[in-house]
Amino acid sequence: MNVSNTDTTQTGQEASASAHEGTIDPADRLEQALTRIAFAIECREQGTWPSLPPSPSSTPEVDLQALAANIDVLIARVRDLLDDGEPAAVIADVRDE
Repeated sequence: MNVSNTDTTQTGQEASASAHEGTIDPADRLEQALTRIAFAIECREQGTWPSLPPSPSSTPEVDLQALAANIDVLIARVRDLLDDGEPAAVIADVRDE
């Protein structure tokens, strides 16, 4: 998972441009948010992000590759749901699950 500062800056600029054109696609907003999260995790790993207070030793290490894969799957599912139907129908489908 390699997310550079340029990528997040560009994503932010795209979001700003889209906001002026009208509404932002919810899937794009989710993807932008997840990109910012990935960037923050990467910065913390590289030591360029302020560290969190020490956590209890009983907390297991997070498998970042598995986390990134799960986020990618989540993005794909959200995009599929949004592409399949009207927003009201999508919300009703999600609530029934």
